[in-house]
Amino acid sequence: MTEGPGHRTALAFLPDHPEEGVGTLARVCTPEEPDGDVVFERSAERPMGLWAEAGENLLRIVPLLGPDAPPADEL
Repeated sequence: MTEGPGHRTALAFLPDHPEEGVGTLARVCTPEEPDGDVVFERSAERPMGLWAEAGENLLRIVPLLGPDAPPADEL
């Protein structure tokens, strides 16, 4: 999530796509005011199997980005 003057931008995963077996990853901008509209800046629709594969890869990659991760040449 990133914050700017008067808004926040976040990634959101929406598994409830109108097409069966499809999920959407979207970058959305939300206003700070409760009555403001959420704006979809970009989105990607893909089969759920691809999202599951991407999630499994992220589970392996993200720990390698942490401050306690070993140096890259030790991996």
